Amino acid sequence: TTTTTTTTTTTTVFVPCKPATVVNPSFEGPVNFSFVPFGWQFLDILTLGDHKSLGVRPSGYAVGSVVTAAYDGSFFLNGGASSIFYQKLTDSAVEGTTYNFTVKASNAGNSYTRTRFYFTTSIQDAALTVAPVSDFPVHVLPASASGSWTIFRAVFTVTAAEAGLPIFLNLESRRAVTTGVVAFDDVLGEECVQEPTTTTTTTTTTTTTTTTT
Repeated sequence: TTTTTTTTTTTTVFVPCKPATVVNPSFEGPVNFSFVPFGWQFLDILTLGDHKSLGVRPSGYAVGSVVTAAYDGSFFLNGGASSIFYQKLTDSAVEGTTYNFTVKASNAGNSYTRTRFYFTTSIQDAALTVAPVSDFPVHVLPASASGSWTIFRAVFTVTAAEAGLPIFLNLESRRAVTTGVVAFDDVLGEECVQEPTTTTTTTTTTTTTTTTT
């Protein structure tokens, strides 16, 4: 007698993380840099207009008495006091993908700053009514932090509700006071994917019966 048993097991495994694609992560290019860095988009929020130093600035640029040296490369982004610079990371998010990003931030003004670093599935609006899909703490950088860089992190795992939607990364300044200016540099990220793996196991058992007469 031969019996064949087939067992199918589906498990979810992590695929090794890979660097995420970020256009112009250190706000370096192209050489003819402008107010809005190449690869990024700009949104004016909270109040009309922002600090005159807003945009890509060379290392060593001063706002009043505060001099900011770029963390990476020759330029940094002056994020102002009431602005968002954002970039679309994907047109269609895949469920189970985790986005793990960091940015360096510094106080580039003469008083404390307020800033957020987060993900959304649509473009933020001027009144900030679009809810982030990641944690979105308001980070405060005191005036004493001028000239030094702090790492902020944003992590987001795509659920079924966000699958198929675009993902936007947002660098936000939100104090809306001209002396509360924040600088950004060196945006880094990785994507980690969970993928289902199916394993099929076949077991064959042979039983021999002997009859004695």
